[in-house]
Amino acid sequence: MQQKKSLIILLLAFTSVCFAQQTKHDLYWIRESGGERNEYVFFRKEFQINDRQAQGTLNVYVDSRYALYVNGAYIGFGPARSHHAHPYYDTYDLAPFLKTGKNVIAVKALSNGILTFILREYVGGIALWGAIKDGNTTIDLDLGKDWLCRKSEGYDQTSPRFNFATGAIEDWDVRKDKNWNLENQQLSNWKKPVKIKNQQNFGAFSPRTIPPLTQDEVSLTRVLGAFRISDKEDIYSFRIPLPDETMVEYQQRRYDAVVYTYIYSPEDREVKGGTWWGEYYLNNEEVPMDTYQPHPTFRENRVFKLKKGWNKLVGQCKSIWGALDFYLALPRGMGLEVSATQKAGSEELFYTIGPFTDKKAAMLENIPNFPVGFPDKKMSSYQVTQKRSQSMNSPARDIVWQTPDFDAPLLYSESLNEALQIPVSQSGVTYFFDMGEMQLGRIYLEGSFPEGTILDIGFSEFIDSLGIPWVYKNYHIGPGMRFVTCGGTERYESFNPYGARYLRINVYGNNAPAAITKVGM
Repeated sequence: MQQKKSLIILLLAFTSVCFAQQTKHDLYWIRESGGERNEYVFFRKEFQINDRQAQGTLNVYVDSRYALYVNGAYIGFGPARSHHAHPYYDTYDLAPFLKTGKNVIAVKALSNGILTFILREYVGGIALWGAIKDGNTTIDLDLGKDWLCRKSEGYDQTSPRFNFATGAIEDWDVRKDKNWNLENQQLSNWKKPVKIKNQQNFGAFSPRTIPPLTQDEVSLTRVLGAFRISDKEDIYSFRIPLPDETMVEYQQRRYDAVVYTYIYSPEDREVKGGTWWGEYYLNNEEVPMDTYQPHPTFRENRVFKLKKGWNKLVGQCKSIWGALDFYLALPRGMGLEVSATQKAGSEELFYTIGPFTDKKAAMLENIPNFPVGFPDKKMSSYQVTQKRSQSMNSPARDIVWQTPDFDAPLLYSESLNEALQIPVSQSGVTYFFDMGEMQLGRIYLEGSFPEGTILDIGFSEFIDSLGIPWVYKNYHIGPGMRFVTCGGTERYESFNPYGARYLRINVYGNNAPAAITKVGM
């Protein structure tokens, strides 16, 4: 009985402390209504420090996630998982990171804007408060005092979900947000944060109850392989985002959509290529499957029997998991052209009709039997042009479609004691890395890359039968991210932490030699 009384007293004392530390603060964003789907917003505050012994703390809460920087140094990630009615905030000691002169505190904040298993609600908002004691001066760090914000211009808001349980894949063109968290930024396009309207969704804040990530760096144990990406095929792709903010929207199978184009061949020939899932018809005849299917979860190999001239290709595609995705791979060096308008070099590669969310899809019942004049006037009102410049923006899927050329290995140091030298290549290069064991953390890559180089990073717990990190083991999970580099020697790291042992990194689009110097989590 005495033990029970002691336990009750201890619990009551703990509860009293927690309630004593509860505090209520207003949340802000760049608009009164809060955040949008996969929206990254930067917040920053500049101030002068005169006393080398300046002390201060900052408290942070963000719906959904944040990364904190002080004078360019990465400080922490959070917050801990919690309900909006009882949100947890994080507290940071700023003293080790302050300096005399100008200082910058910067926060990269993410609004998921979609229902996940991590956060059941999605409003979008940030609360910051605290103070710095600079000699006899107190600097108020409340978000309503002298902070500025702007929406990221580099993150792609339409990028697909990582999977059903989490938010969207990270796809960041760093050129558009270069040095966002450093001094001497051009601040003309920054503005004051706006207090969000629905404050009632959030209860009083309580201190974080579980430890944060340690911020320890774990470097890779070995390089498993380095190869040129195969240049034997031309790959054409596009992606049409569909509503996915709720589980019902994300999991809904849309009515079939039509994708069609024309393939030019200088002569009659039979070629092997690949398609996304669906049924495909070439000149009104079904395109047969090839017998060899190495990765049926993301590619269907087919035999195209082309006639001399323009050949009409029609596909009846399925759309699910928040998008209509499409890939077409054809052999390179055979004089083949792809054009929706039957014009060589055309930017208009495909036309799509749909996907439909209602019974308009009944028009699509006899796809292979469309007349020569397809589509008719009635259907053309639903036609959308897919151009060459449009991005697939699905790095995990792009990684597995860009196959390694095992006949073109590159020299490398297995321990990465020396930088991996990346040559200029039309198709790019691919690297396989082993972290030694499962890790949980933010993936990072350091190196020197010309501006505009694309870094696609995929990660996995396993390797497949070919010794390649098995990035697409499950077709509805997209474990990848993308960075478009800003030039020079930089560090590129994921915003969110992930669990992985093996990494696969594709590097392409570099117009000059590049180098990878460090990889880890």
